[in-house]
Amino acid sequence: MRTVLHVGAARTWTAALGNVPWPLLPLGNRPLLEYWFEWSVDLGVTDVHLVLGDGAEQIEQYAGDGSRWGLRIHYAFLRDDRSPHSYLHRNPALWQDGLLFLSGPLFPRRLTDIRQKPNPPGGWYWQTSPQGTCAALCPDGNTTTLLLHDATSTAKPFAALDLELLPVESPRSFFALNMQLAKGEMVRYLAPGYGAADGSCIGFNVILPPSADVAPSVILGNDCRIGPLASIGPEVVVGHHVVIDREAQLSQCVVLAGTYVGQQVEIRGKIASGGRLIDPEDGEFVDLQDTWLLAGIQHRNQRHKPYPGLGWAASLLLLVLHVPLLAILYGLIRWRKLGQFEPCTLHARGNVYASYRFLATGAGYDASLVRLFFALGLDLTPRLAGAVALRWWLCGQEPLHAPADNALHAELSDYFPGVFSYATARPDSADPAAAAAEARYYAHHRGPIENLRILRDTLKGRLVYLLFPS
Repeated sequence: MRTVLHVGAARTWTAALGNVPWPLLPLGNRPLLEYWFEWSVDLGVTDVHLVLGDGAEQIEQYAGDGSRWGLRIHYAFLRDDRSPHSYLHRNPALWQDGLLFLSGPLFPRRLTDIRQKPNPPGGWYWQTSPQGTCAALCPDGNTTTLLLHDATSTAKPFAALDLELLPVESPRSFFALNMQLAKGEMVRYLAPGYGAADGSCIGFNVILPPSADVAPSVILGNDCRIGPLASIGPEVVVGHHVVIDREAQLSQCVVLAGTYVGQQVEIRGKIASGGRLIDPEDGEFVDLQDTWLLAGIQHRNQRHKPYPGLGWAASLLLLVLHVPLLAILYGLIRWRKLGQFEPCTLHARGNVYASYRFLATGAGYDASLVRLFFALGLDLTPRLAGAVALRWWLCGQEPLHAPADNALHAELSDYFPGVFSYATARPDSADPAAAAAEARYYAHHRGPIENLRILRDTLKGRLVYLLFPS
């Protein structure tokens, strides 16, 4: 038997919770992906096919080769516009020994204790939902053939296996499921730490002073620090690397990894993620500015830590060099009516800001003055000013326009708007399809080498445009 996990379809609601793709969202302090791996192991599966899309780099980094779970993981990709079943049709012979197929955020909730493993009844099992999630368990080649031909009328519900596949399609369902696990249902799965008789789970390297009050049942992650006189529980899920300061009070809430909860802060019925407080009922959130109340914890191994300061200094230097040249060349361009800056609204680092973009007239693109203006990068001067004001990075994704690109902005798990991007190497970068593909590519390959590649391509592309405009 093999397992196919289709995790490529984006879910926009997860953006409020942070930059984690939905297969890695913590449910009882374990990623959803781990519950699927656990189910595969229970079925005797050794080969798992992960079909990736949005968030591919993070998922690959987490899952690796699968050896941690005794599995062999094979990776594949599928475009967003393709049906999840299309991957199964690529090589039907692979699934003739049986198949577990899961597509979309479905949590396999056990209705019995993990130690109780009744013999499954015969037949095969199928479930789908209006949100596009689907699941199938086919024990042999004959039932797999029925699945491939959409002949699902003979399939049984998963309840016959003492399983309830719960769609996790909103902050509300994410919160409700975590509360179910915190109430004691975590004992039905592999515990993420030390399990207690009351259903609580305490992770590794947790500092818990005697004066702190922990009411059953709770789930605490690894490397947590609990302050004196803090009160935690009942029904609380605390992620990894969380600091809860003295006299804080937490009940019926979820605190995601890397969060600081300040002194005497009370959280009830909410999701806390860094400096953000989220209402699970409607997904609305507020970003708190007072870091003494709620804040994100910066990890020492944060990627590219020295880069923001270096990028800011380079942006400032370029801006100083650009200003006198801009005053001269832009004045000549406006006098000859070859182009002009027009206002626009762009998604920046954490907010939406007004900026300017340079638009040449029809004849302006062939004018030597505009080509020189473009080759010197003077059209990017407003962005350089924004980088100095910490609105963009020096290199990154092409900034997305608001409201035209709101949907794409919501889909991106990582957004790094930059002065220079893949699009700045082209004289006309107004290509929505290319912008979407390049934004996703940069999110998966971000790093110093990729930034140098962007600068190289921008310089080369603009010099070629200056010398050979056709």
